[in-house]
Amino acid sequence: MSNDLVEVPRQVLKELIGAVRSINRGKAHEIRVPGDDQPCYWQRKEWVDWSLEVAENLAAEVALFDAQKAAGQPSN
Repeated sequence: MSNDLVEVPRQVLKELIGAVRSINRGKAHEIRVPGDDQPCYWQRKEWVDWSLEVAENLAAEVALFDAQKAAGQPSN
């Protein structure tokens, strides 16, 4: 993975930031799982699914950018 800049729609990036920030990480959501020395956090399935969908959307935007760059096309 390179560390060059990639153009993606600002809204896609903002949505991913919002999804990550919505993760339950406060002390009130903390649980302990047997065999794990680190705390885990309760999270509703739809939030997890939404976060993963947003990440996939961003990955698709990056793949499109890479394909356009490889084909010598200008990005949108």
